[in-house]
Amino acid sequence: MKSYKIIDNKAHLCDGKIVPEGFIEYTVGLEPQELIDAMNYKTPEETKDHLKSAYLSVVNNKLAELDYDSLATVKLWENDPTFGAEATKILAWYKSIIAYNYQLVTAIENGTQSIPTDEEYLNGLPKYV
Repeated sequence: MKSYKIIDNKAHLCDGKIVPEGFIEYTVGLEPQELIDAMNYKTPEETKDHLKSAYLSVVNNKLAELDYDSLATVKLWENDPTFGAEATKILAWYKSIIAYNYQLVTAIENGTQSIPTDEEYLNGLPKYV
């Protein structure tokens, strides 16, 4: 019989015929430490960094799709007669992502919003249309 006890965000495992006091039985394949690591034990700074990394990944993928190598390159084209409209649209989209992220982080810090899963966060980001 496998069991575990969480101490300082670490799963301490036990394997025996009985479940010791304070331990919880678990099914092999649902390893406790993997479940613990997947939970949001993050400092506010780690949360901000994680969300920033996620939105920058989305932005950089869209820029590559549109054949831009960076936001700095987009900014260079902002007033161009040929590419200016597209550049302005990209920059407005990026600003809307920053605003969304700022509101979310503020709500998390104020305790009015829980930390979203990556999927929830990515689905909530403003879309480029």
